Formats: sequence, C-alpha cells, structure tokens
Amino acid sequence: MVPDFLQEDREVYVPDFAREEDREYPAAENVNQGAMRGTAVHRVMECLDFAAIADIDTSDAGAVSAFVKQELDRMLANGQLPGNGMRLLFRK
Repeated sequence: MVPDFLQEDREVYVPDFAREEDREYPAAENVNQGAMRGTAVHRVMECLDFAAIADIDTSDAGAVSAFVKQELDRMLANGQLPGNGMRLLFRK
C-alpha cells in the first residue's frame, strides 16, 4: 500500500540556471555580478574543447587568444553560452 502523500501530483522544482527556455543570465541590479561572472566562467570551462588545445602553440599568445575567441564564438553559436554571458566575461 502506497501512502497518500506519495500519490499526490507534485510540480518538480527546476532551478533558474537549469531551465532550457530561459538561458539568459539575470541582469537585475540587485544580482551579485561577481557571482554571475563566476557562473559564466565556469560555463566556459565546462564547454571548452580542451583536446583542441593540444593542436595550438600555447607559447604563442596570439594563437591562444584566437583559440579562445573561436571557442567562445562556437559556444555562442551552439547556445552553450548566453549572449549576455560574454558581457560578464570581459571587463569594460
């Protein structure tokens, strides 16, 4: 016999960061921008193609910079990084 509370329909909680339909980072003034920047940096590290780094000369700053730009563009194109995530990654 299953207790009544286990048979009730419950709405599953999905945190904001995990919702597929809302991939933008909040831009509200009361949101901790440092935490949002950290979230964006972690997302980049999660999606970065580390195997491709072996194909570039890491002693060449220009090659590394081009690689990072290419990777960020790929993440944006694939929807892995929201558009306003780029704003959080680079200081003005």
